[in-house]
Amino acid sequence: MSEFLTYRGFTGRGGGPVSPSTLRRYLPEFRAYAAWQHILEDQGKEPTADELALVLAERGNSGAAYTVAKLQRLLDDFPRRRAALASDWADSSLTTQE
Repeated sequence: MSEFLTYRGFTGRGGGPVSPSTLRRYLPEFRAYAAWQHILEDQGKEPTADELALVLAERGNSGAAYTVAKLQRLLDDFPRRRAALASDWADSSLTTQE
């Protein structure tokens, strides 16, 4: 993952690869985002923190990182993240078609 991120221009401190410990720190957020995006695509609406917590629990993701309060804090950033990723993918697909 570190190599992929470096190739895509995402680096850690000092311009080197992102460290595995940094990636581990963001894994719960990634799982929450992936579930959020899946619900959005399936249902056509953004889930509430309660709905997201339920889906995560059904997937076996529970514990302190997945409380409704913590998920609520993440929800405001997910639409921005989705737009940024969509823009990045659109840009990369233009360069791969050349």
